[in-house]
Amino acid sequence: MAQFMCSQIIVLTWTATLLGLSYSDVYTSSVKIINMVLMEENILNSLHTEVINLRNDTALSVFSKFYHHRIPIVKELQNDVHLQAYLKHPNGIYLSIKQFANEYQNLRSALGSQPSPAVQLHLSSIADERDLVGARLSFIRLQKVYSLNASDMIIGNYLGWSGPELDEIDALKIGEAAFTEGHLDLTIQWMYEALAMTKKSEPPIGVGNFEEPVSATGKILALLGRSYLRQGLHEKASEMYTQATYLDPRDDNVIALKHELVNKPHITEAPITDENLQRLCLLQNKLPNNKFDPRLNCVYRQVILPYYRFKQELISVSPYVALFYDVINDFESQSIINFSQEKLERGYVEFDGKAIKQDFRTSDLSFVKDQELSIIAKLSKRVGAITNLSTLEYVNGDSLSAEPFQVVNYGMGGHYSMHFDPLDAMTLSRSDMIVQSSLGGNRLATFLIYLSDVERGGSTVFTNADIAVSPVKKMALFWYSYKPSGELDLDTLHAGCPVVVGHKWGISNFKYVLLKGYN
Repeated sequence: MAQFMCSQIIVLTWTATLLGLSYSDVYTSSVKIINMVLMEENILNSLHTEVINLRNDTALSVFSKFYHHRIPIVKELQNDVHLQAYLKHPNGIYLSIKQFANEYQNLRSALGSQPSPAVQLHLSSIADERDLVGARLSFIRLQKVYSLNASDMIIGNYLGWSGPELDEIDALKIGEAAFTEGHLDLTIQWMYEALAMTKKSEPPIGVGNFEEPVSATGKILALLGRSYLRQGLHEKASEMYTQATYLDPRDDNVIALKHELVNKPHITEAPITDENLQRLCLLQNKLPNNKFDPRLNCVYRQVILPYYRFKQELISVSPYVALFYDVINDFESQSIINFSQEKLERGYVEFDGKAIKQDFRTSDLSFVKDQELSIIAKLSKRVGAITNLSTLEYVNGDSLSAEPFQVVNYGMGGHYSMHFDPLDAMTLSRSDMIVQSSLGGNRLATFLIYLSDVERGGSTVFTNADIAVSPVKKMALFWYSYKPSGELDLDTLHAGCPVVVGHKWGISNFKYVLLKGYN
């Protein structure tokens, strides 16, 4: 693979168009996080106008105080030379989300549960409690897939990439998220880290001092006890309860542990992470073991014009997987990113014929048609020439066609769990699908172009084929999802590894074919 590899420097345009922004799930998109931080002054100014229009003196008074509190912070952030690096690191992203969610919580309350549509529009680009929950789950995902230690993550060390530190409350909240998801070993890691930091930062507080702030140590010990109990370690759980109930018998987790020691909950089996996925994501780059197969080669692929050629590297014959280098230039990449920013929405997954939000996929996407952007129209023709497959948008009756380009941006720990690209029969039967199952059509092949480099993580891995491809800006990954016989190729099961450090952008084009009689 190294023959055509060259180092790339990611150039990210740190601008945003406020008009038309309508965010939710801010943590799932790196550009939404960046815009939230860099465009806050614009958001505040727009909110000011809309709050005046509410004609609510109380709301205006609260907002004015908030505005004058935030503006100096905004100015300081704008002059921070380390901000770009800060917003590439998971701890920096989380701390930004936490600050915005906490700071804007009171403002949201003051503006009421049902603010005007205009106010709601601007506030939707600011992280809230849901984003905090999602970000904490992202820590757990990164920890599982990359076998990270909570102690390293707290000090900002992610596989050698350094960043800001987390505090004891962060550790406690992440541990609570791990407990909720059933990751008991990870819960115990985070709780012991939180316990060590808490003991350093606060004096011991017992039952007799309830007029004073109650120590978090009781809650931490109770969660440790509840975790041990679910692992079948009753004595350790009882020991934790004895200490926790002395410190804070009124804490919800202490009370829950008391009842569970009597009723004994079922032993919890830890959620399993695929070992091949973990190994390949850690490796980042991995070619199949049959590297001496003479069919695997690097060639210049000519298309249409003899002087217009692309560097192709065939890395697997079965499944058929190839890399194409420099299929797009920097200007085209950035133009596509800029155009797509305003249209990004949380990515859905298909389940039982329905499109739903799920932690299975944490990214934002937008569809871009040829007629919407001239660069996309040119890229569509280019991809068609490279693959010898039709890139025309599906028209009823066509035997070969394609979906519109799908631009994807990943957020904190953004990933896509293992899946096949072809859709199931129930999904294809929906009236809004491009090719319906009655016609026998499905996604034959995928052409994925990386629009950015990623400092760490974000590889595309084929777990059955033992292949890992790290994102390289302007490179394309191409594969067929079906065998020549028309059968689904099970070795094309693939995943997008969680992004550890950096920003990941990609653009995909799915090729359709009517599979009836296909050979």
